[in-house]
Amino acid sequence: MNRHELIERLKGFEWNDVEFKEALNACPKSAYETVSAFANTSGGWLVFGVKEQDDKFEIIGVKKVTKVETEFLSTLHQQGKISCPLDVEPSFVEYNSAIALVFFIPEVRREDKPVYLNGNIRSSYIRRGSGDHKCTEEEIKTFLREASVKTYDTELIDIDYRSCFEEDSIRWYRNTWQRRNPNRLEAASDTEFLQHFGLLMDTGEKTLPTRAALLLFGKESTIMQISPRPIIDFRRLNSGYDEVLPEQRYDDRDLMECNLIVAWRRILELYQKTAEIPFKFDSETLERDDKPVDYTAFREATINLLTHQDFGDHTRKASIQMFKDRLIFWNPGASFVSKDEMFQPGEKPFRNPQVAGMFRRIGFGEQAGTGINAIYSNWRILKRVPPVIENNKSYHSFCLTLLKEELVSDEQILFQAKLGVNLSEEESAVFAQVWRTGQIRLLEARAISGFSIANTKKLLNRLTVQNLIEPKEGQKQTHYILAEHLREIKTEILKDDVSEKKMLTLSSAQVKPLKGISDIQRKIIDFSDSPHPITQIMTHVGVKNRTFFRKNHLDPLLENGILKMSYPDKPKHPKQAYVLTEIGFELKSRFTKKDKGNKE
Repeated sequence: MNRHELIERLKGFEWNDVEFKEALNACPKSAYETVSAFANTSGGWLVFGVKEQDDKFEIIGVKKVTKVETEFLSTLHQQGKISCPLDVEPSFVEYNSAIALVFFIPEVRREDKPVYLNGNIRSSYIRRGSGDHKCTEEEIKTFLREASVKTYDTELIDIDYRSCFEEDSIRWYRNTWQRRNPNRLEAASDTEFLQHFGLLMDTGEKTLPTRAALLLFGKESTIMQISPRPIIDFRRLNSGYDEVLPEQRYDDRDLMECNLIVAWRRILELYQKTAEIPFKFDSETLERDDKPVDYTAFREATINLLTHQDFGDHTRKASIQMFKDRLIFWNPGASFVSKDEMFQPGEKPFRNPQVAGMFRRIGFGEQAGTGINAIYSNWRILKRVPPVIENNKSYHSFCLTLLKEELVSDEQILFQAKLGVNLSEEESAVFAQVWRTGQIRLLEARAISGFSIANTKKLLNRLTVQNLIEPKEGQKQTHYILAEHLREIKTEILKDDVSEKKMLTLSSAQVKPLKGISDIQRKIIDFSDSPHPITQIMTHVGVKNRTFFRKNHLDPLLENGILKMSYPDKPKHPKQAYVLTEIGFELKSRFTKKDKGNKE
């Protein structure tokens, strides 16, 4: 953390990754609680020499720098003070002759959590918002469960395997597996089939099922014994997310106290009731393709929910919420990997490896991990806003939201045309995401563009050269943020909707901004490559009321610099005609590319 970053942090209101302590002459005892909290969550900065007064922060500096630094670091290395060793390096920030001591506390490995104080595991802390909170008994159990070498789903359960399974679930699974693996295990009994995959184990005294076997194929009564909460809470509401009233009931709800195979089949049936299914034919088989447009993303998100939830957490249940404008998948249990690692190829650590492995054997969870790349790919093909991932280690939860919203909207196309930049379809999509979220990392940009790492770096460099984004060095790696002049525009927009004119005009305070292009305005743009009088344009678009047409369709295009008059100094000239400006031609080109891409 440098001087500039520290000053910027002091202007904020809440920090989940930075904690300020006065520490004028000595190290405060509460600093070690922060160490535990950062180590157990996502890491963070501990800063000595900052005073808080009346909700304002001031850098007053540490008077005895060497003493405080030595005291803090030596205490960390005292046997029994901290439950595991931490690689903490000090740095210094000087401001107005005052010196602040800065320490970065890294997150420890999952196997080393919880990090606790004074040999007492109950003195474990976790970071939430800007505060350090003592872990509850349930949170400590979660840490221990996830740190165990033996995963929760591979534990053997002392139950009679001959009466605990639902035959129809095993039959469905075997039929699905057999189609992918013809002539294999066809003559095997169900018991032999489960033994083959390690779901039934011989202890020497008896044969016992693993927890995974019961979760996958167990009878409902068996599931209730090992998981005293529903596997999934599925809800569907026939309205937008922001339109839901507190008292509004769900149109569909299924609280699933069943095994994972039954849950998947029931969820799929509920999903297909309202899924968007295009009417198209397979060119080879000449049969109708009735797969929903977002099926791949829905399948991978659902399987992720079924396989990666923390089944040992009996206080919370996983949920799927379907709204008209989004799908929300919420899981008890944070991901073991970071967001960047989710996009990387190769195997990932599993919370429930046996459960995940069985689903992958029938073609689900195809990306050798969470399937995030498959979800992004499906959403990229649909040209929608990328999935929103919230991996919340503070609350041990994972949330994936799939927004049914165009990434490069008409408004964004208009904005980019106004900027006068020449962007490819992939560059336009990546820039639209940076505009939306304020920042982007390399692997997310790769998922949005569909490019290789090398070509994604080139794409980001082109956006940087055009002064649309700028690189920013982070603690672990470089990411990209919106360019400063665009951040200023966006800040003004957020302050006041009226100032949205700056996004679209970038100069004139007299122009009424367009938030989008209507169908009639699209027709006007398509028609106006060459000058036409207003009467011809009205006939072409099918509007008869001249006053209405001018006020609602023609004037906004003129005022926003998309159309221009042949005689701008004489608005009532008898030969007045209207034609596209350079911005108008650029806008038409972008709309044409977008329409062509949608047809493909």
